[in-house]
Amino acid sequence: MNEAFIGYQSGVSLEQLKQQLQVDETVYYYLQYVDRIEGFSCQLPKRPLSPEGRMFNASLELRWTQNREGYDLLWLGTQPPPGEFQTMAGDWEYCDRPAKVYPSSETRLPKGVPEFSSDFNLQQRYFVDRDTAIVHFVALTVN
Repeated sequence: MNEAFIGYQSGVSLEQLKQQLQVDETVYYYLQYVDRIEGFSCQLPKRPLSPEGRMFNASLELRWTQNREGYDLLWLGTQPPPGEFQTMAGDWEYCDRPAKVYPSSETRLPKGVPEFSSDFNLQQRYFVDRDTAIVHFVALTVN
């Protein structure tokens, strides 16, 4: 297994979140609204940002959840998070596994990989506490 990094940040404004989501690398977004799940996308929509979602690529997943104070962010990565994140205590490692993608008619997630699926090799990254061998987080990643 490989060394992993987990960080979090609370009370982030919408503008700060949008800055975190604007990266120069190829990333994928998984957006969740109150009434629907938009699924996978290569770019953020022009309409208001979803209250929950994920941005991921081969090295990280950034999750956000909206609350009364702004947004809570969770960084799950193979590299340390940016300085504004607090490091989650623990000795973390990760391993990647293939993901099973379900058809869009299925209720389980993830489902329905979009048109760009020929280059989109979806995987799951397990974040494990080295001391207890407990999996605490499962992130989306691509290979």
